[in-house]
Amino acid sequence: MIFPAPLTMLLPSSFAPSSTALMLTLVVIAMASSSIHASDEGTSAAGRIVEFTVANLDPSNENDNDASNKFRIQLHPEWAPIGVERFEELTDANFWDDMRIFRIVPNFVSQFGISSYPKVQTEWETKGPIVDDPVVSTNSRGTVSFATAGENTRTTQIFINTGNGNARLDGMGFAPIGEVLVPASSSGGHGGM
Repeated sequence: MIFPAPLTMLLPSSFAPSSTALMLTLVVIAMASSSIHASDEGTSAAGRIVEFTVANLDPSNENDNDASNKFRIQLHPEWAPIGVERFEELTDANFWDDMRIFRIVPNFVSQFGISSYPKVQTEWETKGPIVDDPVVSTNSRGTVSFATAGENTRTTQIFINTGNGNARLDGMGFAPIGEVLVPASSSGGHGGM
């Protein structure tokens, strides 16, 4: 099921939705453990599940180790196999370590995917973009897609759809690669916001 609230609503109220206030930690579920923190919690029938921990860069925040600062992405290779493969490559390479959420547009997207380490970003840029997957699932609230600069330009930046009206992105070639899972303590699906 999809995460019931925009990414910024997942966080304690002390988290400010500014581009410099949030840092991701990746925990890849079932494979390697890395430190954005993303952790690998394994795979399901759909695909791999990757857990991210969001840290507030404000040192006065007391909730940095709270369970409410985590979210999981369920990958769907049946939706976008090429995009999922790149996401997994990035995850296995610990690309998400110390990542910043650099773009938050309320009721639209939360975007990240530029490495905090210039050398790492340059390495991925030299690998070149990946070709587009056909859009077979819609950009509904809670889905995750690669950002693009046009046709066949996906590299490292991804966004989480936080708005209900994002299906218009389907016609622009944004193929979802996964969805944010509902936290265990939450109920509901897309509409439980």
